[in-house]
Amino acid sequence: MSDRLRPGLFLLVGLLSLPSPTFGGSASSLHRDPSLRLRALVIRAEDQRDAAAPGLAAALRHADPVLRARAARAHGRIGEGSSVPLLLPLLVDASRDVQAEALFALGEIESPAAAASLTQGLLSKDPELRSLAAEALSKLRLSDTQRRNAGAQVVARLLGSDAPVEQLVPTLRIVFRFGAETPGLNEALARHAEHPSAAVSEAALHSAFRLADDNLASTFVSAIGQARSPGILRQALRGLSRVARARSDENPAPTAWRNLALSLLRRERDHRPGPSWSRELSASELDPRIVVRVGALRFLASVEPLEDAAATALITEQLAASSHQVQRAALALAQAWKTKGLVPTLRELIRQPGRLDLRADALTALAATLGDEAGPDLQRAAADTDWRLRAAVANATGVDELATHASIQAVQDRLLADSDPRVLAPALAALDPKTHAGAPLALTSALGHADVVARAVAASRLPELVDAGKLKKAAADSALRRCLTASAKDELGDARVGSFEALTELHEDDLVGVLKLGLAHEDYNLRLRAREVARRKGLDELVEWPIAPVRTGRDIAFYRDAAVDEASGASRILRFHTRHGAVDVELALGDAILTVLRIEELASAGTFDGLGFHRVVPDFVVQGGDPRGDGWGGPGPTLRCEINRLPYRRGTMGMALSGKDTGGSQFFWCHSPQPHLNGGYTVFGAISEDSLPLVDRIRRFDRISRVESVAPKDEKR
Repeated sequence: MSDRLRPGLFLLVGLLSLPSPTFGGSASSLHRDPSLRLRALVIRAEDQRDAAAPGLAAALRHADPVLRARAARAHGRIGEGSSVPLLLPLLVDASRDVQAEALFALGEIESPAAAASLTQGLLSKDPELRSLAAEALSKLRLSDTQRRNAGAQVVARLLGSDAPVEQLVPTLRIVFRFGAETPGLNEALARHAEHPSAAVSEAALHSAFRLADDNLASTFVSAIGQARSPGILRQALRGLSRVARARSDENPAPTAWRNLALSLLRRERDHRPGPSWSRELSASELDPRIVVRVGALRFLASVEPLEDAAATALITEQLAASSHQVQRAALALAQAWKTKGLVPTLRELIRQPGRLDLRADALTALAATLGDEAGPDLQRAAADTDWRLRAAVANATGVDELATHASIQAVQDRLLADSDPRVLAPALAALDPKTHAGAPLALTSALGHADVVARAVAASRLPELVDAGKLKKAAADSALRRCLTASAKDELGDARVGSFEALTELHEDDLVGVLKLGLAHEDYNLRLRAREVARRKGLDELVEWPIAPVRTGRDIAFYRDAAVDEASGASRILRFHTRHGAVDVELALGDAILTVLRIEELASAGTFDGLGFHRVVPDFVVQGGDPRGDGWGGPGPTLRCEINRLPYRRGTMGMALSGKDTGGSQFFWCHSPQPHLNGGYTVFGAISEDSLPLVDRIRRFDRISRVESVAPKDEKR
């Protein structure tokens, strides 16, 4: 036994002998099951991001496969390369669940040291384990050549014509990560896009959409023409849209593509069903009519517009839809096409009371359409009593080259003097440092603002001032370092992170000093960002700097209780009351215990009561839980990610992030499956099926009246 291990095991014995807590049901449970005490140490190690913490090594060797699997998961979440040798033996563990968690954990760690073993895992006899090996392999930090070679093996071994569906679907969802240059990948995606199974076809189109390779255009066109399911249409329209956007003026999207999308809208208008999927609506899928119309409108925004009269008629018709998701997609199309005939309609929408979601979108569309001629409209809206509309004006002034016009800069000047920081922050973000004479003073002054978000936005813009010749590099460096120091006591870390990232941008040619500053900082998120930059720049000597453990302020009693909850298998429900009805969410205690406990704590304290849904993206997500209401807020300190193998399906509840380990109170609910989010954001709950239609009705700026814990249906008396 090495000297390094002895102190850890000694401490482990001491911790396991600590007295059991005397509150709740934890004490008796811990006495009955000593493994819960070890689980508590594993949860603590994970929370502290300490791969060398006592308890992890013992759990990894424990006779109970549940504990071995839990320890493997913890190593993956901690993400240290030193964990790879500890996890590799678990790939041949007697327990299939342990093997699965070890494979997933190796992918989360991303170390190339696991490549050979994961490649060997592609030969497993178990289809799910083969797919997990492929997923883990796709996440590793490999060279371009290594990534292409790894992808080629996945294509050859897992995507054959005779592969089982249970292997094809998860593999097809992640294979885009290997890149479009992977040998045989495009051919495999095109072949499986026509698979008899709609699930396989949708998964293939999902990866094709993420790749957005022009060579796959005919695959998307064919899938749209066949319209076999709403999910297939969703992915195919997204893919063709990205291909169209990437094309040059010399090689524009064919008119036939635009006509294909227009035919989908006509079909929906005439209520004619697709050739092979039912018109019957089910809570398990977003209304197919919304899927088709939103997808077609988004695609049209990526191609040449119709002539003005036809475009006006088309968008006006879609604005009359009963679905707010379709209405907002139509306004996004109006913004893209800059349809002059819609100007009266847009002005009417901006004045429409009770529909702040449409008013904000209409402002952006009007600004894009009229350019500097929208100045008077924006000036009027900038005087509105609702900060959300004023913030929308600030965002609108940053559209395209609009911020270069004098009349628009006058609007920005007014917003820069707004007393509400939720207006000031987007106003700072919209400034053009090259053309706005007041940008240097506005941005440098905001570095001392009381609002953390205003400081963060201002800090992020300083390198642009330097590039534009409006500020000396030395002055920017000094200002950013002062902001970094002054933000040390902020509950939210945005200003610290913003200042640090701006410093790395400012000193891109000489990063070592700045990265050492970040690696030694008290804020773990800053240390984490510094390591990520060092790794990206190939500064291996800095990558090895220790950034853990993290001080969490939690004692062992907290982790003991968490261990009992995690292992209980109990069902716990949070009920979100909205004006559309009550949305019930079953929480995933066994997969994201600390996230669940935080959300329950916030709900119990009334944190969510009265908060709005600040972000609603049609056929994607509904996002809320921000105390500020503008998408920047949250309670400190930040919450560690608890990435797990739960997929993002319709109704999944996930934790919103601004980077790894930056969770707080903001959450999102998925309108539809979002496979690209899998393994990237913490899944910690699922909406009940009977609540799903209510989520579809939630509009941007709708509010949560209150949140309460309720008993599961089978426990109600």
